[in-house]
Amino acid sequence: MEATLATIQFYAREKYWHHIIDVASEEIRRGTDAVLTFWKSYGMYREGSVVEAIRELDSVSRKREIQFPGNIALQIYHRKCKVVDEEAIARLKAQTKELKNNAPDNSIVIACQLFCLIGMPDKARGLISELIQRNSESLSFLTACGWIEIFAGGDLKEAMAAFDQVMDESGDLMYSKYLDAVLGKIKILEMQKDYKNMVEYLNDLLVKTPRFVPGLIEKVKAQVLIGNWDDIVESVQRILLVSPKNIEALRIWIFYSLAREASFDVACDKLKELKQALQQKEPKNALLYIDIIKPIVRISGRKQQVLDQCLAIAQEAKKLSPTSSEVLLEVGEILRLLGDCKAAIQVFTEASQQDESNSMAINKIVWCKIIQGQYSEAAQQMEFLLEVEENSGRSAELSFIASLLKWRKDQDKKEALRLLEETLSLHIAASKQMSPSLEFYSRLNPDFLLEISREHLQYLGLKPLSKTAKAPPYLVRVTKLLETITKQIPGIIEGHLMLAKARYIANDHTNALRYITISLQLDPDCVDALILNALISLQTSQYISAQSILEQAIARNFMIRENPLFMLVKGQVEMKLKKFSDAVKTLEITLNLPGIRAGGEIKKTGILSISEEDRGIIFASLAVSYAETGELQKATRIMGEAIGEFAGTSVEVIIVLANSEISLKKGDLKQALNILNGIPADSPNFKEAKVAQSEIYLNHMSNRRLYAKCFYDIVSNEDSVENYLMLGEALMRIQEPEEAIQIYEKALRQKPDDLFLTKEIGRALVLTHDYQRAIQYYESAVRNDPKKTELLTDLANLYIRLKDYQSANLILEQALKKEPVDINSMREAAQNYLLQAQVFLKSTKGGAGLMAPVQEAANALKNAGILQKDLLASARDMSPEQIEKERKNCSKIFFHLGQYYELREKNLPQAVAYYNESITHDDINIKSILSGAYIYEKMGESQRCIQYCNRVLRIDPANEEASTLMAEIQLQTTSIDDALETYKKLLENKSDQYRILAKLIFTLRRVGKLDLFSELLKNAERKKTSEAGLAYCKGLFYRFSGKVKESLEELNKSRTDVVYGVSSLERMIDIYLNPDDDILSGSIKVSPENISAAETLVDELTAKSNTLKTLVLRALVNIGKGKKDMIDKSLESLTSIFESNPTYVPAIIAYAVGKQAANREADAKSMLRNFTKIPYTVEYAEEFEKGWLMLAQVFIDTDAKDSATELLQKCLKYNQSCGKAKEMLGTIKESEAKYSEASIYYESAWKLSKTASIGFRLAFNYMKSKKYVNSIDICKEVLNMYPDYPRIKVEVMDKCRTSLRA
Repeated sequence: MEATLATIQFYAREKYWHHIIDVASEEIRRGTDAVLTFWKSYGMYREGSVVEAIRELDSVSRKREIQFPGNIALQIYHRKCKVVDEEAIARLKAQTKELKNNAPDNSIVIACQLFCLIGMPDKARGLISELIQRNSESLSFLTACGWIEIFAGGDLKEAMAAFDQVMDESGDLMYSKYLDAVLGKIKILEMQKDYKNMVEYLNDLLVKTPRFVPGLIEKVKAQVLIGNWDDIVESVQRILLVSPKNIEALRIWIFYSLAREASFDVACDKLKELKQALQQKEPKNALLYIDIIKPIVRISGRKQQVLDQCLAIAQEAKKLSPTSSEVLLEVGEILRLLGDCKAAIQVFTEASQQDESNSMAINKIVWCKIIQGQYSEAAQQMEFLLEVEENSGRSAELSFIASLLKWRKDQDKKEALRLLEETLSLHIAASKQMSPSLEFYSRLNPDFLLEISREHLQYLGLKPLSKTAKAPPYLVRVTKLLETITKQIPGIIEGHLMLAKARYIANDHTNALRYITISLQLDPDCVDALILNALISLQTSQYISAQSILEQAIARNFMIRENPLFMLVKGQVEMKLKKFSDAVKTLEITLNLPGIRAGGEIKKTGILSISEEDRGIIFASLAVSYAETGELQKATRIMGEAIGEFAGTSVEVIIVLANSEISLKKGDLKQALNILNGIPADSPNFKEAKVAQSEIYLNHMSNRRLYAKCFYDIVSNEDSVENYLMLGEALMRIQEPEEAIQIYEKALRQKPDDLFLTKEIGRALVLTHDYQRAIQYYESAVRNDPKKTELLTDLANLYIRLKDYQSANLILEQALKKEPVDINSMREAAQNYLLQAQVFLKSTKGGAGLMAPVQEAANALKNAGILQKDLLASARDMSPEQIEKERKNCSKIFFHLGQYYELREKNLPQAVAYYNESITHDDINIKSILSGAYIYEKMGESQRCIQYCNRVLRIDPANEEASTLMAEIQLQTTSIDDALETYKKLLENKSDQYRILAKLIFTLRRVGKLDLFSELLKNAERKKTSEAGLAYCKGLFYRFSGKVKESLEELNKSRTDVVYGVSSLERMIDIYLNPDDDILSGSIKVSPENISAAETLVDELTAKSNTLKTLVLRALVNIGKGKKDMIDKSLESLTSIFESNPTYVPAIIAYAVGKQAANREADAKSMLRNFTKIPYTVEYAEEFEKGWLMLAQVFIDTDAKDSATELLQKCLKYNQSCGKAKEMLGTIKESEAKYSEASIYYESAWKLSKTASIGFRLAFNYMKSKKYVNSIDICKEVLNMYPDYPRIKVEVMDKCRTSLRA
């Protein structure tokens, strides 16, 4: 029973009259109860059934528990009858005092509740005071007392104390007998905006009473108040399970669908359900219908399907209460929002007749007449309204209507804007103190705020401000207003669109695109968003992107071609892309759209409407396009038509400029200049004419002086910051930075806080090469305004350019102290960390530390990566183009991290991990994919390498690097024929085939197929596109074929080449130091002439490329001199190298050579043993081979043949053309008297390198294995090649002949 009474009180406070009847009736069915009958009669009375209410209450009026409140209620009911029974009222009045004196306490409480509900809380306060004096401990009295204070607007602390006492003393009964006290406390917490505690109490209430509908409703309302939109739908569905067709639940669901999701279809479906629920559950409650739909109407974004459903509910209310001015006003307002001003005026007129004191209806009528263009009639009625409201105070709506009239009738922009500002101030003040409930949104009226915003923006047109122009105050004001609206109601698409337009006008393309993206997420077919997106791409010279956007727009909405602004943008994009024939077709269609050619009414389809200026641009663009396609007669005809249409208007200059451009197409420069000279200095279009004139002077006459004079004329006419900037840019364009600096400084004096101007001066100073002055300027600018952190980045870049890395780092440290707070500052900080990494790497000293790890650089790169990833996580509202750009930036950072770990740390697994992360952010980053492929090749993961190569080739089928690398892997792992075919395809029609050929030589050598290179070399010689490239490839081939002299001759031809010079010098030095490719003993046994030649080449190499490899080669030259001090110096140099770069194999091998040259074989052996633990990489393939061969020789000398064999087999695994490994294996087998096996190895070695010593050993082992004929053949071949080698004849050939005769 108590829960039922609490529910009835809740519905009475919420004005759900029929709900009171239903709840009471349901309970009465279980047994008659006078109190429930009393409240049932109250519900009947409030929904208009007065006679029925009297009859219902009369049936229990003699029941003692409700006699006193029943008496008061009957007096109220009788006064509302059409025919008032005065006798009955008098009789009831006479009984009142006596009934009050004899009334039980609970009866007095009911009377108090009644007085509160009918708006007489003071009478209730008097009654409850008497009760509390008698019994201050009664919990029901305290509950009533708390609610009375709420209704009376009294002391909330006193009310809260009363509710707290009830809840504290009631214990377990709180959630059964005293639910109204709990609801009272929750209400006060809402009024105090203590939403956190409010939600906590509601949660406790619903745990105890999960099916208590008022509690469920209050919970979902609380979620609206605190903005917990994520749980709204779930809470609403929970209510509907307990209370099907619950009106409040449906209303909140509709509101959520519109305000948060822009789900108009869902909203319409629920509005149909809401209408049915209202008709079924509140069949006579007209004002409730209006209260329910008001917030929905005002956040509908004027979507017709939503407003149609709301109008149907409002019309039902009008049927129920046809004379209610409140109902009529809402019906008229919905009709106005639907654009039916004629019908709206009829309804507003009806409303004003019903309530002549309500000026709101007249306001709306005037508003509609302004929309209809009836300005004179509207002005007359406005005078009356202003007089009426002069005494009572002006409303926001009246100020807005006055603003509309001021602009549309009087063209008084200044006063119109003042009135708009007044409108906004009055409107915000009226809703400022309200809690963000649904009623708040009715009062806030987002649709009205959008009207105000729309009106502000119409003064700005659609042309962006200049870079230095200060945004007018009303643009700043409307931007803040729109930000507030879209934050409160993120589903209101038009708010995001207008905000995008405002940002576009302010040249804030980043945020404009962000709001366009949100608009398109909410409505992918939003025409205005698509047009604005294309406009931004057009404005930023991204013409391909603009074209793509326009094509998407047509694909989504074919009817968009009837939008003249869309077609104009399309035509302009086609002109920028030089597709003039397409532009002609587009602009011809545009010109013939309604309202374009002859002017007149153009149907407005959104926030982007076509202006008179746009009409002029359509004519001008079409004429220019005709001229570009050679149709000069058509161009002239269109120009004549345009001149007649726009003469004497502000649009005339557009036509004049186009006329000048057409004269240029005709080749008549004089006529073009005369047309432009015809525009006087006092014309508002003087600047545009001078800019057009300047382009003629520069591009067609190459007259820099007259070009600059045009801009000086502009400044002389108006010395604004914008014009100074134009002059400065013009001077920079013609390479006059000194003069430009003076102009920029004049502009900066007018606008000292302008960052763009400050940066331009710095840029100009750098161009003059006056770096010290530029540094002083940047430092001074930052001191004067520490917020200009972008200048610190520019200054750091300048220091880097000057190689002052210490100063650059100090500046970057200063910039990075500022904590990033938004996307722009995060982007700036990430770029600064990238710069800092560059500083750390470039400031590393030369010599041994040239490619050493630099931990500070790694940390800076990691910080950049963290920031960029955080930026991406915060970039949900960015446009897809912007997000893609930031992803590429992120990919670039992780690519640099991969490079650092690959080249500096030599940590290949970590490097490939970073390359892979780079690829996750940009899956078409070819650099990262290729780098990953190379690392997988180095790590011996051939299949992964091929996968990555294929990935590159899917992106770029013509990519040479990927194809070459894949062919190398194929040569090593699969079919040689397939690999060679791949190489041949790569070499076909390539202007620079020698880089590929060089790689092929190394690959063929590794797979033991070097002989196949001869044919490819012949083809290359026939094409011979590069002498140096061909010479380098031949030099390599001869070197690997053992033809030292020929190799040196060819490499000498390419040693001065930019591309092949460094590699050629390195090869030549290696030949001079090790002509026989035999460095096994560690000593460098060559002539002083060789050492001198090598030293000269090292000096030459150092001048070109001072790398670690160069340092190692110099150390080897010094070791080759054989002097102890030189050897020690070289060892010291090599030690510092591999200490900084522990896995730098060339330094390790050179160090072992040095140790052996210093007769410290044990140290050399120890170094070589440790070297074998380093993982093999293709990058140092030759050095690995040398190291293994050297150690194998040590093992052979110490009779560790198995260990030697293992190393030699490893050599052959990675280089099947390693003749030295085969020769040494032959030596091992020969020492074991396994002559047949030895001869096999020697035979292979002989094919690769036909030296006299190998020939001797092969012939000798043939003889030992009794292959005398084979032995004799080899002897003859050796003697033919080396006639001065008689030993083989005596020791082998003669003995074989003797054996054959025997």
